[in-house]
Amino acid sequence: MINLLFNKLTFFIIRRSSKSYIDYLRSIGITIGHGVHFFGNVRLTGIDMTRPSLVKIGDNVKIVSPFTLLTHGFEWFVFRVKYNEVLGSAGRVVIGNNVYIGIDTCVLKGVTIGDNVIIGAKSLVNKDIPSDCVAAGIPAKKIMDLDEYFQKRKSEYLKE
Repeated sequence: MINLLFNKLTFFIIRRSSKSYIDYLRSIGITIGHGVHFFGNVRLTGIDMTRPSLVKIGDNVKIVSPFTLLTHGFEWFVFRVKYNEVLGSAGRVVIGNNVYIGIDTCVLKGVTIGDNVIIGAKSLVNKDIPSDCVAAGIPAKKIMDLDEYFQKRKSEYLKE
């Protein structure tokens, strides 16, 4: 009972703010650059802590909650029941510098997101995303170059 209460209290404390969550993630070995911020309800942000050395988040990254980042798969559960074997899987996740990740996005194991990238809301990032682009969708894919999107957004901004 005391352990359960302690775990719930710890969960609340480390996720009461973006800064406290980032401080905690750094303390367990996740590499997180400067200027990183989680927006929204931080309690809905899940960074896989099973393999902290596999996660690297660059500088000036903004992520909107809910958000999920996984460095492992759980498909081994089906193998264990059917074949009585555990065949785990894991992969590094790297998020580059100057990246914005929209609300309700999931980033899966083995993915690298380049620098200067915008990931649209509700995306499933299961493959690498190159630098200097906008990507979105399920699965996420490059929609356009960042320069092209900047010009498009600039034109719309002037009309607004």
